[in-house]
Amino acid sequence: MSNSRGSSALGLRSLGGGGGILGSLGGVVTTLGLHMFAFLVGGIFLLGGIGGWWTANMKTAYDSEMNPPATSSDTLDGDLMQMINSKNAVLVGVAIERVLKENSKGSLNVIDRSNPVMQVVINKLKQQGGGSIPDEPDFDPMQCAYFIHTTFLVAGVDLPSQGTAHEYWTNRAPYESRGWNYIPNGTGMPSPGDLVVLAGPNPAGHIAMVAGVDPPQGGKNGYVYMVQANAPNNYTKNAADHLTFMRWSINSSGLMQSGWSSFTIEGFIHNQALSQKWGDPFHASSDGSDIRAKIVAAARSRLGDKEWGNNCNHYGPCEEWCALFATWTWRQASIDYSTAYVPDFMDYGRKHGTLHQGLSNPQPGDAIIFSTGEGPHGHVGIIVEVEPDGKVISIEGNYSNKVSQVGPYSLHGGRDATAIVSPDIPAGSPGGAKCDKNAPPLSDAQARALAAQAGFTGHSLLVVVAIAHAESSLNPKACLRNTDTHHTLDRGIMQINNYWHSEVSDACAFDPKCSFEQAYRISSKGTSFHPWATYTSGAYRKFMPNGEA
Repeated sequence: MSNSRGSSALGLRSLGGGGGILGSLGGVVTTLGLHMFAFLVGGIFLLGGIGGWWTANMKTAYDSEMNPPATSSDTLDGDLMQMINSKNAVLVGVAIERVLKENSKGSLNVIDRSNPVMQVVINKLKQQGGGSIPDEPDFDPMQCAYFIHTTFLVAGVDLPSQGTAHEYWTNRAPYESRGWNYIPNGTGMPSPGDLVVLAGPNPAGHIAMVAGVDPPQGGKNGYVYMVQANAPNNYTKNAADHLTFMRWSINSSGLMQSGWSSFTIEGFIHNQALSQKWGDPFHASSDGSDIRAKIVAAARSRLGDKEWGNNCNHYGPCEEWCALFATWTWRQASIDYSTAYVPDFMDYGRKHGTLHQGLSNPQPGDAIIFSTGEGPHGHVGIIVEVEPDGKVISIEGNYSNKVSQVGPYSLHGGRDATAIVSPDIPAGSPGGAKCDKNAPPLSDAQARALAAQAGFTGHSLLVVVAIAHAESSLNPKACLRNTDTHHTLDRGIMQINNYWHSEVSDACAFDPKCSFEQAYRISSKGTSFHPWATYTSGAYRKFMPNGEA
């Protein structure tokens, strides 16, 4: 929140008022069971991991400090000096906010100059100010706009400062020229590192930085977590375990609800390259959703992009551009594929074994193809959310001449969807096949119960469980890479092949319940087990009870 005090060398003016809760644990929030997309999302956003720096320097220590989840998020105790020196603005912002102290009004903006983290901040500011701290009255106590400028300064990012929070929203040229895009509230999903600008009862407004996102899922709102100076804080796990983040809800269209009745959210200022570089410290990749989450985040980040001229667009040449946009989102998640021709997605799916059977098992990040008047495969979008009733929400380029969110809609309704194609996510990578030869196997009783739930009965129940023993030793994460020309992969407890049964996603194949359900379908309801080599070779027989065949 803000009170204008007048301009100064940094172009900052005091932004006073408000209160906050300072956590005592030095933690960064992380979400493990991210279910943005029936896997995650959240994601949305959650986006997973924070890249090589986190993995190499902090992940092991952080994982060892992990507490059991009490809400959608855990707390991790981290080394604030590693954060402040990380060159990751998200972690830098967390470190600075964690060492701010509350004033008599509860506002989180008082500086402890002896703190080692603040010493790094002071040294950076003095380097910029020729030996003295620029605009020192705005530094101590720290105001919201000063917090933003200082965070990016310490992270080594050229982010021009503004006198007030509101000016970050109105004076766009310095940011747009540096790759920042403006996303009005309700038109797109924020990402870590984005700036959130609020308009309030005074002209200065307020500004915060996104530190993480729990994306919306299943028709329910998600959350945006923010760090800032000089503002109230509303996210407290319990009385003994405070978290230093402001947390406000956000819906699937990107409309974030203000937690302050006198303030409205103008929108987000987003830099795609920086968000990808920094990642999302809130979200671990334990559910393997990182790649899909990045695809969805990329799609949401460009909502509202309009074409100009004759089909001119941001993603390729001046031509019909729905496929250009769809493959652009995949490339933001390191899926190396580009085409401007929608039918090429079908060829891609056949080549990589990712073409779903019919319209089965849609997942966020998948390409969804539609029939148009120009042919059966005339338009393509990216699925960003799958609702509990099976309806999907997609983001599509060149829909009404812009990037638009469509849905929720039924896959078998009036839109004439014809195919779903997943990106080829390498086995063992985040979001891909989660192969683990050391994963704990199911017990025979557990496997039998899941197979029975899938529909197997009588003799066929005995056979399918015996096949599972022979194929995978009941390891739900078992993998076998084949030496055929397609280098296919057998996956999960039933070793379902990713090429010959590309309609079965990795998420399903590595879920024993879903794997047995697909085995029931593949075996024609338990009447034909010839697709499994251990059946045709007879290897399954030694696992049959009482010597049955």
